[in-house]
Amino acid sequence: IILLNNSSKSSLYIGEIMGRRIIFYSPEWITMNNRLIRAKANEYRGKLIRNATTAENKLNEVFLNSSLKNRFKFQHIIYVKKPGTRSIERFFIADFFFPESRLIIELDGGYHHDPEQSKKDIERTRILKALGYTVLRMDNDKVLYSKYFDSLIDELTHRLDEIKGKKRYLQGYQKKG
Repeated sequence: IILLNNSSKSSLYIGEIMGRRIIFYSPEWITMNNRLIRAKANEYRGKLIRNATTAENKLNEVFLNSSLKNRFKFQHIIYVKKPGTRSIERFFIADFFFPESRLIIELDGGYHHDPEQSKKDIERTRILKALGYTVLRMDNDKVLYSKYFDSLIDELTHRLDEIKGKKRYLQGYQKKG
């Protein structure tokens, strides 16, 4: 076995067992790698917040002015770990996340209709559902245009009620009549 890095902070060992090359990462190595991934995720999250779409900003404002203001997170990072390890494999950033109900709301703009992006969205949704999240994808038009906005709030209220024991979250929002 060869110790590549003498530091106790990030040891990487390479050895051979029965003719196969083996690499062992110490827990400190995994922690260091996770820190790099977390730093990258936070940097990307900051960019998404600074460059939020009109639809994201509008829905964020509605949530902030409702009883949901302390119950959701905007542009929330969700880490996916490698099975059976503490090592982060990848991360996703959800437009809106409700931790109590594990509900993710994704607003889809024009580029989400591109076939390649659509495939990525389907895969992302599949992974998040496998991790126990409920994913609700909505078109930006539902948020941007008032004729759809009331139906969006109704749909969100229904989904949150369904997921979290029939509790009314959006009491602070008054429909325009």
